[in-house]
Amino acid sequence: MILFAVPHVRYFGIYYFVAIFGMALLATLSVFLCKKKGPRFAHRFILALVWANFALHFVKQFTLYYFERWPYSLSASGVPNLCAFFVLFGPLMYLSKNKYLRDYFFYIGVLSGILVFFWPTTAVEATYLDGLTYVLECIRFYLCHLLILIAPLCMVASGLHKLEFRRLWAIPLCFGFALFIIALHCVICGPLLRLPGYIGEWFGPNGIFGRQGSNESMQFGPQAKFDKTILGSLYPFWFPYLLSYNIDGVTYFVPVLWMIPALYLGTYIIGPIMLFLADPKGTRIGWLTYKQKRKMRRNARKNKC
Repeated sequence: MILFAVPHVRYFGIYYFVAIFGMALLATLSVFLCKKKGPRFAHRFILALVWANFALHFVKQFTLYYFERWPYSLSASGVPNLCAFFVLFGPLMYLSKNKYLRDYFFYIGVLSGILVFFWPTTAVEATYLDGLTYVLECIRFYLCHLLILIAPLCMVASGLHKLEFRRLWAIPLCFGFALFIIALHCVICGPLLRLPGYIGEWFGPNGIFGRQGSNESMQFGPQAKFDKTILGSLYPFWFPYLLSYNIDGVTYFVPVLWMIPALYLGTYIIGPIMLFLADPKGTRIGWLTYKQKRKMRRNARKNKC
């Protein structure tokens, strides 16, 4: 139902840049406020953000877009993608005080939060929506990812969590677990429950393992739209028979596991950069300490010989 016409978000359009500016401004103000007020305030502020986002994940069912598609829209309040996983498990990751979970909370939250504002696919591609329905869905989309970004930034900036290079190895494993939960969600909603909007068969060009749909986070392999790009030319060489295979001329990937090598590569390229930007002084001290310990271990081995 179209109540009134509104302009849509377009890449490099006015609303695209307004959203990015708003994100940068609110994130900066939040970090400044948490650093000034101290850890006690920051902790309460972060709890408010993660629980608000958790609630929004379910309250969205009462907006026009989801209400009109009910009960099938209930699956959207599950774990259909990485951001949904972050929203649902964000409170647990933060409250656990586990260093590895909080690392994931920071790296993935900040990275995905920023990327979504520069690549807002939901806002740009929702051409089938208009009027109030589109406005509400855009507000929900941007607000959700803004909270995903701000919470981990404030956690590290206020000193509630300290990042360390030596824990980067665990990020791809945490990411892989998130992908496994997402894949499980898609399998339950698709081949098992056969909900509309989810693929109901396993193999074949249009099957769930065929990567044609229900693959927002690429848990079943690269999205089909990448097949005719330079990425597609690399498929036959991506660990054939181990992480990828071919059936009747169709290339399939081992769900979740296919991405692990790329995740480790990306983690050790992007991770140190984010670590340095978050804590330049601490990163330098940590690196010097690491080098000193390695030197001491080498000397110890030489003395034994």
